[in-house]
Amino acid sequence: MECNQRIVLRKWLRIWYAVLVFAALTSGCQLTEPDTHETKQYIYVASDGVFNGEYGIVLVIDVNTNTVVDSILGFNNEAISTLAIARESEKLYACTFNRVLYSVDLKTQAVNLISSNISNVYVTPDETVLAVSSESYIQTFKPIGILDKQTDVITYVDTLDILAETNNQQGIVFDETRPLLYAVNSNGQLFAYDYDQREIVRVYENIRGSLYHLLISSDGKRLFEAGGFVYDLENDSVLVFLGGNQVGSLAFDSNEE
Repeated sequence: MECNQRIVLRKWLRIWYAVLVFAALTSGCQLTEPDTHETKQYIYVASDGVFNGEYGIVLVIDVNTNTVVDSILGFNNEAISTLAIARESEKLYACTFNRVLYSVDLKTQAVNLISSNISNVYVTPDETVLAVSSESYIQTFKPIGILDKQTDVITYVDTLDILAETNNQQGIVFDETRPLLYAVNSNGQLFAYDYDQREIVRVYENIRGSLYHLLISSDGKRLFEAGGFVYDLENDSVLVFLGGNQVGSLAFDSNEE
């Protein structure tokens, strides 16, 4: 995310939570990063509660005016757990708590059901859409699919052993400099997976544990987890423990702090 978008997002979130616009309406939410369309910027917010008598509604927020400008329905009255946005194709992807994946054409707001067996969906820094399939939340070997942004067809390309990857435990993070994802396997070891070459390129010996809600530095050298640890990915070591809540979430400010 570019610097000005991070500044806008940080200011927006402070205003958003301060005035309790959305918290008064729902018990929880999932936000995308700002989406630029022409000269306007939007955040898409999904509720896991009830809004106007409906579950599974996505609110469209104009970050310049701090107002709800639209809403998107059509998710079969299911609470949404995850949102991801592909800006180049102007598509939004929504995954529900029941592991149903939908796509939304942001030009027409047409909603399409893609699959009923997806635990999470991600849009990588290079705009690849990855879907993580799961028969159950306790299953660690999970098929990984690449989603065609034009046809919404998922092509499964590999199966990865991922310990934490459910709709409320984000266990995958992407390197912005290379086509790598990081996750923890069922042995509690962090690994790096090249999703272009479709191979595990490194398994870490000293970075272990149930690592949830991850964040990686823009240079791909440091890994942060909500539990408070900062890891050195080059040297397979712990840099510092900052303290934190493992079920929380992380974000960088404009200075990557």
